[in-house]
Amino acid sequence: KSNFKLYEQYVLNKSQSEHIWEQYCCGNSFFTKIQQSLGHRLPLDSYLLKPIQRITHYQLLLKEMIKYTRHEQENVSQNE
Repeated sequence: KSNFKLYEQYVLNKSQSEHIWEQYCCGNSFFTKIQQSLGHRLPLDSYLLKPIQRITHYQLLLKEMIKYTRHEQENVSQNE
């Protein structure tokens, strides 16, 4: 549950965090130097997109999981 809460907060604050990133961090030499020293090819904001991209896949995962639940299997058996 605590991990989901973390995602929930991330999603709720996404637009605000993008605004702050664009206003204060984008193109900032400090972040560029850190990125280069760590050998990261992608800028920080590309890593911030990952959680939001994963959330959209949860619906597909849940639909696939439902196919294998007992209730769904009973419905399939009754329809055959």
